[in-house]
Amino acid sequence: VALGAYPTVRIRGDRREDVEVTLYLMRVTRQLDRWPERGQRRRRWMTLPEAAARLGDPGLVELLNRAAERLEALAPAKPAKGRRKLKAASGR
Repeated sequence: VALGAYPTVRIRGDRREDVEVTLYLMRVTRQLDRWPERGQRRRRWMTLPEAAARLGDPGLVELLNRAAERLEALAPAKPAKGRRKLKAASGR
């Protein structure tokens, strides 16, 4: 089940295209050193609050909040007492 979707612009050469990106929550079981898109994408592990601070986009941050809620529902053994909603970084 998708967390949600957001609109963005994809630029390929001199072409600009409006697209909608759909986000899914997934379990990572291993991480490869080499992958097909490694020349196009960087990856970095971070906490949800760190990701929210880097994004700055309130719509994407709301999707991170949905991810946090789903993760808490999947692992209720450690309830997040007083977990606050993530906020987008200011000034972006």
